[in-house]
Amino acid sequence: METSERITIRLDREILARMDALLRTRTGYASRSQLCRAAMRQLLESLEGRSTRVTAEIPSSYLDFLDALIQNGYFLSREHAAQRLIEEGLSRERVKGILAHQESMGRASGKIFPVELKKDG
Repeated sequence: METSERITIRLDREILARMDALLRTRTGYASRSQLCRAAMRQLLESLEGRSTRVTAEIPSSYLDFLDALIQNGYFLSREHAAQRLIEEGLSRERVKGILAHQESMGRASGKIFPVELKKDG
């Protein structure tokens, strides 16, 4: 018994051409249907707040710089660059500073700003 249902959607030719180009150059997706299923799954997880992915608009000058760093071997990919930069930007010292600021703002305003952090390991 099949667990999926068939639907019909209309897509612009430009989107189909991009999908087809992606299917020709990347492995992992055997068909347009498989690519659409994966894209829909990712979109739903993102909208439901269950995704570990974050989408951000970054100025092209920053992307050009990141791409140059990737080409020179400093980062493995854009994703790797984003992960490393976030890790460095949220060092233990920085997080302690953020929490101290939060606490002082709470005392000054009389409001509580709860932030809970998971402990490593």
